[in-house]
Amino acid sequence: MKKVILLAGCLLLSAGTAVAQDKYLELFRADLKAEKTAIVTENLQLTDDQATLFWPIYREYDLKLATLQDERLALLKDYAAGYDNLGPETAMTLMEKAFTLEEKRLKLRKQYFEKAAKAVSPIVAARFAHIESVIQHLVDLQVQMEIPMAVEPAAPGAGGK
Repeated sequence: MKKVILLAGCLLLSAGTAVAQDKYLELFRADLKAEKTAIVTENLQLTDDQATLFWPIYREYDLKLATLQDERLALLKDYAAGYDNLGPETAMTLMEKAFTLEEKRLKLRKQYFEKAAKAVSPIVAARFAHIESVIQHLVDLQVQMEIPMAVEPAAPGAGGK
């Protein structure tokens, strides 16, 4: 789990040039995917029969989650680009997008919990949902700790002249 937290920090370090950013992001994703798979494998403790049923569902889930992660990265880029001049309308728009993304992630995890519950068992599905929730919360926490708080722009003429 510590490695997952450290990898989350890499996401923010990838904010350099577009080419470097894409390379760092792909490395981050590959490392995170490998680490997540290892954590899921270790904690689910699937039988061979369960594994045969579960892993295709997990791969499908992970592909859809990657799409949501792309949306989140775009949102973070929008926030960073407008940070110095963040106005009320932009703040409202960014937060609405952030809330929508959270809802999509929860809906996706619930959808794949239900698929895994039907295909394998509700207990395995519950462990899967729990593991995914913990990992996502750790990544979210690390990312959010690195993002500067939104501040009110200084009023024109303010500054003590």
